[in-house]
Amino acid sequence: MNKNILIVAILFVAILSMGELYRTNIDADYGFYSVRNIDNPSKNFTYVDKTLHINVGDTVEWINNADPDEKLTIDGFEIVDENTFGGIFYHTLRRNYQKYSYNFNKSGKYRIHIDEYPRLMSQTIIVGYATDFKPENLIANPSLVTPVSTPNVVQSIDLQYANETPEIVKITEVPTSIPQSQTIPIKNISGFELIFGICGLIFLSRKL
Repeated sequence: MNKNILIVAILFVAILSMGELYRTNIDADYGFYSVRNIDNPSKNFTYVDKTLHINVGDTVEWINNADPDEKLTIDGFEIVDENTFGGIFYHTLRRNYQKYSYNFNKSGKYRIHIDEYPRLMSQTIIVGYATDFKPENLIANPSLVTPVSTPNVVQSIDLQYANETPEIVKITEVPTSIPQSQTIPIKNISGFELIFGICGLIFLSRKL
């Protein structure tokens, strides 16, 4: 019984960790001219100046839409720093509607060129994590947050003596540290992935 529960849990985690598929249309006139989210068409995202922001684990697919039909070679590399570039793929789409896809499982900045048309603007892909930490969205879990100590307080006290009885005239509180905001990666889950995961759990629970 415990083994079956473990299998269900692993399956559910695997479903939630699935990335999304983005399709890029390319041709000889406009280069990387449009992008669609195939898995989650209703998701809002920006594609300005041929720059696409995606999450770690997402996949980008390129499809040859050249007219007339011709081969297009896409050359992808990672921008490590200003002077260092690492090649990640080199693939020729020899005819219309031929596709090539690449899974981005590492955060970073990437650039894609069309070899036959070097003057066309290249595509930039920035890979990161889904969202910044927001207190209202965090489930109370001490293991997810680094404890922040209570600020120390320095008290400045001026004393005046009247009839040998000390009297506190002024107390000034000065915080010696300020808590810093923190971030954790939270994966966005598409509606399709969630529904698929729930159906899988229901099916396996009936088998148990």
